[in-house]
This record gives sequence, C-alpha cells and structure tokens, in this order.
Amino acid sequence: MPPPVTDEDAGLATDGSVVITDSGMVAQDSGSEQLDGSTGDFDASIEDSGVADSGGVDAGTNDSGISVDSGIRDAGAIDAGTRDAGGVDSGIRDAGRADSGIADAGRPDAGGVDAGATSDAGVALVRAMWVWDTTCVTNASKSSALRAFAVSKGINTLYLQIADGPDDSFPANNLMAAQPAALRTFLNAAAADGLSVEFLFGRSKLFLTDFQYNPISLATQARAFVNNPATVSKPTAMHIDIEPHGLRTDTMSQGTTWNWGNAAQRIALLNQLFDLMVAMKTALQGSMELHADVVHWLDTTNSATAINPFTRTLTIGNVTGKNAAQWAVETADGITLMDYSDTASVITSQATAKLGYATTAGNPMVIGVETLGCKTSGGTIMYDPNAGLGSEAETFCNEGNAAMNAAFNTVRQSVTAYPSFAGFAIHHYGSYSDSTAMAP
Repeated sequence: MPPPVTDEDAGLATDGSVVITDSGMVAQDSGSEQLDGSTGDFDASIEDSGVADSGGVDAGTNDSGISVDSGIRDAGAIDAGTRDAGGVDSGIRDAGRADSGIADAGRPDAGGVDAGATSDAGVALVRAMWVWDTTCVTNASKSSALRAFAVSKGINTLYLQIADGPDDSFPANNLMAAQPAALRTFLNAAAADGLSVEFLFGRSKLFLTDFQYNPISLATQARAFVNNPATVSKPTAMHIDIEPHGLRTDTMSQGTTWNWGNAAQRIALLNQLFDLMVAMKTALQGSMELHADVVHWLDTTNSATAINPFTRTLTIGNVTGKNAAQWAVETADGITLMDYSDTASVITSQATAKLGYATTAGNPMVIGVETLGCKTSGGTIMYDPNAGLGSEAETFCNEGNAAMNAAFNTVRQSVTAYPSFAGFAIHHYGSYSDSTAMAP
C-alpha cells in the first residue's frame, strides 16, 4: 500500500490503541516508495515521465463527460454506492473472482490458506499480493518470474499496478494507454496460471477535488479496456490505494490548502475520498468492481484521530450515525484492510468490527498483512528500523512465510463466521519474493 502508513506515524499504537503524538496523525506519503525505487524492486524506467498521459482528460470532466464535481456529491441516497445486502448471508459476492473464468488450478499448499482454501460458505478464499512494479507487465522474463512465484506461494489474485509515475506527472506511465497489448498478454498469461488480476494504482493527493479527474479518467479508460473485444482475459476490479492520511505536505485544491496534519480538515478530506469512490463507480458503469485499501484504524473514536464521530456531506444534507470505516466499506464494492501486525490476535481484533460492517453492507473484505521492512545482516534476516515502518510488530519479514501462514490459519478460524471475510493479501511482491529480506 504504497509502503506502509505506520501505526505509530498515524498516531496509533501497534495494538490498535490510540497514542497522541505531536504531529497528530501525520503519516508517510503512500506513494513515495514505489516511485523512488527504494525497495530495490524497480528499474529506472518507472521514473520515465514521457510515456503516456492520462488520455487527455481536462480538469473539469472525465472521458464520459462526467463532471468531476457535479454528481460526485449527489449520491441520490444516504448510503451512496452501496447495495442492499438482502440479508447477512445472501449479499456477499465472491470477492471479484466470479466473472474471471479462473478455476482453482490446484496450486501448491501454502500452509493451509492457499488458492484451495474455502470459507464456511464453501467460497474459495482470496490469497492476493500487491505488485507495484509495472515492468512485470512489459518485461517478459519479469512477468514469468512473477507468475511462477505467485503460483508457488498459492497466490490466486494480483493487485497489479497499471499506472505510475512521479506525483507531478501522474499517470506518466499508464499501461492501458501506452502498453495495451502487453497488458492483455499479461492478463491472458495470468489467467492461464489461475491468477485473477485487479488493476491497482494510488497516490495520496488523488482524492482531492482538483485531482479527481485523474482517477476518474483511469476508471473510464479501464471500462473501455475491459469492453474492448481484444481484451479476452479481464481484470475483475479497479483497486485504489488512495490514503488521505498520507497527505502530509500542503496541497492546494479548490482554493484551500489541505494537509492531513490539520486535524480540523480530516473529515472533509475523507468526504472527498468517498465522493471520488462514488464518481469512479459511475465511470466504471458496472464494467468491473471498485475495490479500495482501507486502514484498520478508520473507525477509531479519539481526539488523536479527529475523524469520528463522522459526518458525511451529501447534497441531500449532512448524514451522521456511521463512522468513517463504515462509509469506506459501504461505498467501495470491496475492501482490503491494511491490518499490519505480525500477531494473529491483533490482526483479528483490528479486523472484526470492519468485517461486521462489510457483512451488513454485503461487500467482501480481504485482510492485508505486511512483509516489507527486513534486510540481511551478518547472514541473518532481521528487521531494519530504517525501512519506514512504525515498528517490527507491523511486518512478517523476520518471522517468515511459515509464521505468516500459521497466523493466517489462526485468523481464518476466528473470523470465518463473517460472510464478508474473503481471504488474505500480502504486501508486497518486491519484499515477499526477496529471499534476503523475507525469512522462510
């Protein structure tokens, strides 16, 4: 998610309780690490800002003529973008995999929570992995290596970044526009290997009203890409990693300077994010689902967070009674909870309330964990305090793959009663596949 917003930076202890820091909840910019190459997983081509633009969309409308501002707040209903679940057990979708045409290919057992694992309802669980390196699409050898690694670890879903580039020129590298043939080739190869794909992108500032034209344009382009007869194997969702708490530098939009460090702005910032989700779903027009990464502390009620009690601003009036996490869960079609801990009991406690919200909304929820943050020193894989995480307790890199799988099994047994529980996701390919930075 572009590498992790740390709990400590966000004003939270790693056990989920709230701690007050001088900076309130100022967090790491969620887009920086994937761009500057600091994970060691990217080549210089990612920084090339001259590849393709976002499709010529201006600041006022998207490609389908939808005004960026008009229609975003007009949800037409209090629960904008949500569905009637029709009952706890009947409204949950299969986490975006139903339409992919991908069967369980009987991939290797990855410790009990693999592509073949199922929930109590008999639905195959997601085992996803974030992939930030766009050259895994355009470079044939990297594509093969990624897919082989995914299969070896029982991964069945890839959150694949399809647009990146420096903040000032995002999306400079838009694979749908610049490399559509390579993207289709990758999708076909992934499908043949039993891998579902969600189109991923994210930058912290994209939710601000003046910058929403970019993600709305990408949604419009994704709809056209999916509907093109040349696209045989289709992505199952557009997946956004847009984290308002990563906005830690003053950014101007609509004549106002915004910064998450200003606690008085946080509810308005989150409202802009939810408005963007509604607008993106409108642009997608049902061609695929909209999935979103959500931090685990979004339902916290405390003066340090200053986000709850939450007020949703709609054209029909202000709406209260739901916390920010409920709005996130209900507005997206599915979420991945950034539940970064290396302890099963903490992962479970941080996820439980959100699973309840998702069950009520009829939306699937995937639980995400971290593997970033380690290096080899003296022949031993150990936590790197300079890796950008809040603490060692946020990552499985030093405990290793076996410990992570054991935690997955424990968590699964604790939460499987929630129909919304859809599986697990691992952040991210660059660290998880690095044998010098991830213990066995």
